[in-house]
Amino acid sequence: LTRSLATMRQASEAVLWLSRPADKAEAFDPPDICEVMHDVTAALHGEARARHIEFDIQCETQPGPCLPRSVLGVILNHIARNAVRHSGGGVVQLIARPRQIVVSDDGSGFPENELERIQHGGALDGPGGSGLGLLLCRRLAERFGMSLTVDNHGTGARVQISF
Repeated sequence: LTRSLATMRQASEAVLWLSRPADKAEAFDPPDICEVMHDVTAALHGEARARHIEFDIQCETQPGPCLPRSVLGVILNHIARNAVRHSGGGVVQLIARPRQIVVSDDGSGFPENELERIQHGGALDGPGGSGLGLLLCRRLAERFGMSLTVDNHGTGARVQISF
């Protein structure tokens, strides 16, 4: 319950960031990416375990993007939760590299007939959701000078955040 409330608070704060003028100069200390990744996987642990999914976190210590910690948490939580829900078991990887964060899964990947639209910022149509979550993540990333790209790799989906 406490984690759910914290997640809801972070999501509300992140949405409020989108309503603020982008031209306001605000400085943020980069959040600890590794810490945020561990918090996100801890919050998703129960759902992942129920779906027979393990997390593989690979994190190089590095300066992260300059944005509020809560915004990075919302973006990673949503992307990792989608990976857990759509992977069908196996492993969900969260990898922090210099100037990039990658989340990938062993699922069926993004539908090929929708991949180009998703890559260009369109909402994902599909069962169990509105498809707006990934769009919200992209807008949040762009609001803080990052880019979010999606593609398929092997048999799964991959989301890359570059900063």
